[in-house]
Parts: sequence; structure tokens; C-alpha cells
Amino acid sequence: MTYKDKVKHGAASFIIFTVVAIITKNLVFSFIATYSLGIIKEIYDQIRQKNTPIQSFQDIVSDMVGIVLGIFLYSMVIG
Repeated sequence: MTYKDKVKHGAASFIIFTVVAIITKNLVFSFIATYSLGIIKEIYDQIRQKNTPIQSFQDIVSDMVGIVLGIFLYSMVIG
């Protein structure tokens, strides 16, 4: 996978987390929902044999970076 793919994963998770957090005002739910979507997507990629296990792990780490940035932004701006 490429650097651009990891940035896309992080950005998507950041956006999803932030939108869900703003709508629900619940950081725990937002974390679980966003992280679950990332895991489901990687399971789907594994079934389709689109990624290696290492690439899926890297994608999940990128998702977590996006979520953490979303938590930070939400806490600083709204929380």
C-alpha cells in the first residue's frame, strides 16, 4: 500500500469520528463506531485478498491516528 492510502484511512476515520461525535456528543460511541467500521473494512479486504495482513494492520493504525486526532480536535473545540 502507498502513503496516500494511509493518509486516506486516517482522514476518513478523522471525518467519520468527528461527524459522529458532533451528532451524538458521545466520544465512546464515536470511537467504537469508527473503529468498528475500520475493522469491518479490513476484514472485507482480507476476504477479497486485497491486502496482506501487514497492510491491514497498517491501515488500522492509520485509522487509529485519525480517531485520536478527531478526539483531540473535538476535545479542544467542543469539549
